[in-house]
Amino acid sequence: PSERQGPNNMVMGWTPDGQRVLFRSRHLSWEDRAGRLFAVSTEGGLPEQVGVPEGGFAAYSPDGKKLFYNRIFRNFRTWKRYRGGMTQNLWIYDLGANQLEKITENDNTSTDPMWIGDTLYFNSDRDKTFNLYSCDTSGQNVKKLTSFTEYDVRWASSGPGGIVFENGGYVYLYDLASGKSGKVSIQVPTDRRTVRPEFKKVNDRIEDGALSPEGKRVVFSARGDLFSVPAEKGNTRSLTMSSNAHDRAPAWSPDGKWIAFVSDQTGEDEIWRVPQGGKGPAERLTTGGHCYLFGPGWSPDSKKIAFADKDLKLFVLDVATKKVSQADQAKYGEIRWYQWSPDSRWLAYHKTNFEGFHQVYLYSLESEKVTRVTSEMNESYDPVFDPEGKYLYFLSDRDLNATLGSFDFGYVYNNPTKVYALTLRKDLPSLFAPESDEVKTGEKKEEEPGKSEEVKSAGKEKDKTASKEEKKESKPLKPIKIDLEGIEERIAVFPMEPGNYGDLRANKSALFYMAGGPSVLTGGEEHPGSLRAFDLEKRKDGLVLKGVDGFDLSPDGSKLGYKAGDQFALIDAKPGEAKSGEGTVKTDGMQALVDYPVEYRQMFDEAWRLERDFFYVPNMHGVDWPAMKQRYGVMVPYVGHRSDLTYLIGEMISELNIGHAYVGGGDVPKARSVPIALLGVDYSLDKGSGRYKIGRILLGQNWVDARRSPLTEPGVDAPEGSFL
Repeated sequence: PSERQGPNNMVMGWTPDGQRVLFRSRHLSWEDRAGRLFAVSTEGGLPEQVGVPEGGFAAYSPDGKKLFYNRIFRNFRTWKRYRGGMTQNLWIYDLGANQLEKITENDNTSTDPMWIGDTLYFNSDRDKTFNLYSCDTSGQNVKKLTSFTEYDVRWASSGPGGIVFENGGYVYLYDLASGKSGKVSIQVPTDRRTVRPEFKKVNDRIEDGALSPEGKRVVFSARGDLFSVPAEKGNTRSLTMSSNAHDRAPAWSPDGKWIAFVSDQTGEDEIWRVPQGGKGPAERLTTGGHCYLFGPGWSPDSKKIAFADKDLKLFVLDVATKKVSQADQAKYGEIRWYQWSPDSRWLAYHKTNFEGFHQVYLYSLESEKVTRVTSEMNESYDPVFDPEGKYLYFLSDRDLNATLGSFDFGYVYNNPTKVYALTLRKDLPSLFAPESDEVKTGEKKEEEPGKSEEVKSAGKEKDKTASKEEKKESKPLKPIKIDLEGIEERIAVFPMEPGNYGDLRANKSALFYMAGGPSVLTGGEEHPGSLRAFDLEKRKDGLVLKGVDGFDLSPDGSKLGYKAGDQFALIDAKPGEAKSGEGTVKTDGMQALVDYPVEYRQMFDEAWRLERDFFYVPNMHGVDWPAMKQRYGVMVPYVGHRSDLTYLIGEMISELNIGHAYVGGGDVPKARSVPIALLGVDYSLDKGSGRYKIGRILLGQNWVDARRSPLTEPGVDAPEGSFL
């Protein structure tokens, strides 16, 4: 279960005689949010369920005959001042009489129940901030005992003569006799082992990557740093060593010299670059960052970089002058896909319209004009230029062949996508013009004896020399021509079966794309997609690899890099089925020096910025968001473990008063569990025989492998009442 469900088998308290431990467990619950209360002897043995069907925090009455408790458990949710249907109220359950009485009747939260003498104590946010309260055993005579206004009172627990709780990172003790609370001085000698700097392998934390121009290396971003990893030979290079920054979204320049990336080293996202060999410092290319940036894309001449931001804007950066020009701004969603023309003079991208459809657009750097080139009536996306500048390829959902549901009469539109091409010039033929086999005529010119071989040999040497020179200094491509008038009508559909396609790429011989099955809501498992290619010469779609999670194409179009599970590999970018597992890239050399306190500060700041940038309303629900950063940020230096940071970020985002804003993950050690089979029965210890006895047998659903009930299988003779 996630952090918001709280830990399993969580201790809630003791029986008044100190002989049994009260705890909450999900081991008999149908789902993670539902937990039951159990008591187990301090000497061991099987736990017994306490009378209530479901419960959260709880405390026994002094005589042990009643239970003061929450029926709902949501103490780990990151949502302050909650007033919805899952509001926690407090109840008293009479264990002997099997009677239930509601103690608090509010639309606010009351939790952390404690029963001391004839008085009930609890924690409530009825005045917007959690504070301690008390009342009599009938819920009357409610008194507010503390008056904190900045931080909540949390995790209150009673003991002899007082109540201990946490507030603002400090432990407080409320004295029952005086009615006053004060900080408890706690000294814990520690060497802070959990925050010592250390080298850690980070190949299990890879976020994204990009291929070098010829696919000889891959640059990965992992745990906030960049690493250059060889395809076969060489060492792994750490390009950035920055616990204080999240370096991400790397892109390799086509001339092979630079890695561009996004970094928040300044406290805001900016575009940076670093030498690919790792022999120089990183250089910041942009200034004035104020919101989340989407990854950089190099122009083919390596002189410009396209990038976008959370404010729905698309930019072009001149690397030499560091001048940033706005190319476009959308109205209804971020621009996250943008591709350069081969002559570096055009950008192709897609934007969302009011109806939620995407359309493909072209931006001319020379005229600074934006032109929509696909219909507003169709979903069209992921445009990419033909490397020769003759066609613009894109995906579009136009095959709306509805199928009828098996259990209802709703229409389902699966497999709507095909690849399409726009012819960029009026004088060019359609990509799929009719083909015709013709006979070549003409006489072959006689050559002097021996001359042919000399010419061929000289030509080969010239080609090798030219190839080396071109690598040193690539010649600019002749400007491509795009006739914008009527371009939407110069469309051709690829002869292929419709499917669920995405992430289109192209080289001179083929187009590559991901293919996946329809989305599954329940009852089935979603599997990785497959990488497919359309062979332009054969005009045929075919499989390249199955079980692929994502892929990339090298800038020169020669190599494909793909991810399958936790493996990364490189293969030749050509049509035809490839062998799975070939070209595996070894990532085990990726190590980062992690300075935990510095990293924790960066992560806290980034979490704050992500909420600022992506929250659904600009006014942040009326919350002074910079003030919240200051309020909770003062505790970051005291974070001693990733679980502390998770809790602290959770407290901060709780101030937004919104659901489904969660935090989790990170380096949290987990005890190795031993997998065991489950019989699907309730059993108890028979005191007379000292043996375990089968009680209720759960029927299960034996037509589903994952939900079979073992003792109901044919041939199994173990009825209820049997002994194990």
